[in-house]
Amino acid sequence: MKSEFGFPAGTGPNWAVFYPALMKLGPAGLRGIPQQWQQWFRDEGSEWFWSEHIADSLFVYWNYSPHQAVEQAFSHYVDAVRSGLTELPVAPGVEGWAVCPSTGRLQTWEESINQINGKITPELVDALLEAALTAEMGDQSQAGQSNQVGTKLTGRDDAGSRI
Repeated sequence: MKSEFGFPAGTGPNWAVFYPALMKLGPAGLRGIPQQWQQWFRDEGSEWFWSEHIADSLFVYWNYSPHQAVEQAFSHYVDAVRSGLTELPVAPGVEGWAVCPSTGRLQTWEESINQINGKITPELVDALLEAALTAEMGDQSQAGQSNQVGTKLTGRDDAGSRI
């Protein structure tokens, strides 16, 4: 039996583990957002920042390179964050959070969103690869290992408490 993307069952990336890991770990790789938003993104991001491009890129690139697949999925996550923030009901011209380096003025909401980018570190790639490679049957020992890596990256446990 093959998956929607043509992988024999159990051989492709495990989306059910990968996506929650991306939502939990992805905010640590975002640049250009206020630090205090990272926890909110971890808690609420799965609904706000959904994009089918994330899944498509993970599955399409997987056969070429799982590493590249994770990087592409993360890139689409960054795009989804920008898109999700753009869709919030904020009036045009409202001040954002980013300061223009040349003028020192506070940029608008839209200009601030355009400053958001991502930096995927080797540790983040490894944690997301580990999640994607977790056995489909939900092997609890592997899921626990993924949580340990995620806790090390974010500095927080699953409840959001600082460790």
